[in-house]
Amino acid sequence: MTEETNRWIGLMDEELLSQLSSSDLKGLEFLESVVSDLEELEKIEVIDEKACVLVRNDQSEITLDILKTHARRLANDHHLAITIGVNGFPEYHREVWIYNAAQLPSISDCCAAFLLLAVQGFPGDSTPQHLRDEIERANRFADDNKDEVGNEDETT
Repeated sequence: MTEETNRWIGLMDEELLSQLSSSDLKGLEFLESVVSDLEELEKIEVIDEKACVLVRNDQSEITLDILKTHARRLANDHHLAITIGVNGFPEYHREVWIYNAAQLPSISDCCAAFLLLAVQGFPGDSTPQHLRDEIERANRFADDNKDEVGNEDETT
């Protein structure tokens, strides 16, 4: 695989890149094809310079960090690197722990599955409850214009 084959390979440091297995590299190719197909959708935004994919769900903005997810996997951490923010509220930023319970051979396959769930609007029967709860919490935050303890947001 060359740098031109995948937009994120060029952003990986040499140490991380050297540790990726052939299944990881093939998984990155598959993930690239999935993202290329999805980035035409309004709810998906690719942030190439950060190797992230941002998904919008109502007012919540869910970010999947591709490089950090791969680095975690190499450190034997099977969590996807996901954060949730709220559109218009830069101070609202939460990390969400989504565990790759299947421990698929390629963490990129798990990233692709996550993005396909996102396109479907994170359906209740397939999406981890914790993620659904965090998305609902972020959307309530935006709707209520309040911080986590219920105080009026000073920006309004």
